[in-house]
Order: sequence, then structure tokens, then C-alpha cells
Amino acid sequence: MRTFALGAVIVMVFVALFGAGTAAAQDDMCYQKGGTFDAEQQRCVINTGIIIDIKYPLEAVQYPFVEQTVDEFLNGIRAEYVNSFANMDTTVWSPGPWGLNIDYEVFQFSPDVLSIKFNIGDYTGGAHGNLFFRTYTFDLTQERVLTLTDLFQPGADVLGTIAPIVQQSLATQLGDMADTQWIQDGTSTLDDYASFAVTPDAQVFYFPPYQVAAYAVGPQTVSIPLADLSGVLGPMFGAVQG
Repeated sequence: MRTFALGAVIVMVFVALFGAGTAAAQDDMCYQKGGTFDAEQQRCVINTGIIIDIKYPLEAVQYPFVEQTVDEFLNGIRAEYVNSFANMDTTVWSPGPWGLNIDYEVFQFSPDVLSIKFNIGDYTGGAHGNLFFRTYTFDLTQERVLTLTDLFQPGADVLGTIAPIVQQSLATQLGDMADTQWIQDGTSTLDDYASFAVTPDAQVFYFPPYQVAAYAVGPQTVSIPLADLSGVLGPMFGAVQG
């Protein structure tokens, strides 16, 4: 009886491992063809196409120049994405349909200043999708998009002011996952701070995956209280806090 039982266990384990190995091989082969293996149907299913899901900030419609800026951005990124799909290499399929998903957040610093942050997720094949940001801070009175330096006094050392604060904050919030060189490389120029918004009490910076840490860590956000920057902010922002 013991011999029979042992033999049965060995056979069962062998079958399970063999089955798992076969399934893994099928998944891999199907993935290489741009599909997913349907175990129930025992078929490699290639499901391709494009899915676009865009949330539109209706707050923009109140201000024609804001609406125009938002429309140009959303129409442009949508057209670029569709064009990329139409011209993709059809010999290399992605496992599943392409996808573009855009959501947003709106921040009203004051009646004259409005920030819109777009969260953009896209998938064009591979192990995972991508995430990045596009932000706009509008001067509603002058009808213009503000750059980061526009928020500060003329001649202020913007990078020298915000970089140490951001780098220290990132190191703290990332903890054991922090890589000093990675953080330094992703925060060393003004271009690295292109994604920002102004809330009623803070200047907020957004960093997509890979900019300051590994993809697995996810996107990072750093908020600097406006009160901490009051000595270098321009009149539009410093006066409100002062």
C-alpha cells in the first residue's frame, strides 16, 4: 500500500508539473504572437484594437483661452496615439488592445490662478503600461500659461531653492527604496520640475515612474508649503501668503 501511495503521489506531481510547464509554454508562445492563451478553449486569442478614455475638465470651458489650450493638448495627444497605432509594426503584436486613459485634477489657487493636472496612462504592448503627467497653471487675468519661474521673483534661484527640498522629501518618503543618484539625476534641472500645480497652500511637483525611482515604486508627489517659499515667490503668490 505504501509503495502504491508513493507511486500515485509521484505520478500526480509529475502530471501537475508537466501541465504547468505546457501551460507556461503556451502562454509564452501566445504572448509572442500578441495574444493571450485561453485555457478553456485551448486557443491563442489575439485581441487587438485601441481604447481611448479621456475625462474632460469642464472647468476649462469658463475661460476661452484655457479651453483652447486644453483642447489643443487633448486633441493632439489623441491624434498622435491613433496615428502611432495605425503605423505600428504589425509583425510585433501587443498582448491585448492599446489603451490611452486620461484623467485630471483641478486646483484653484485664487480667482486669478488655476492649475490643471492631467494623468496620462497609455499601453502600447509590453509588460506594463506607462504613466506620465501634463500640467498647466493659468494666469486667468493675463490669459497666459505660467512657467515655473513665473511663480518666483525675478532673478530668484528657483532650482537652488526647490531642488534640496524636493530631494530630501523624496529620500524620506521613498525610505529603503530611495536611490540617491536616481533622485539626483531626476531632479537636477528645471525641466525635471515641469509637472507642477499650485494649490491654495502649496506648490506641488509630480514625478512619473522611472524619473526618481524604479517603476515598481510608482509615481511620486512632493508638496512644498507656499509659506516655506514666501521669501522668493512673486507678488501673485507671495502676497497671498504674506
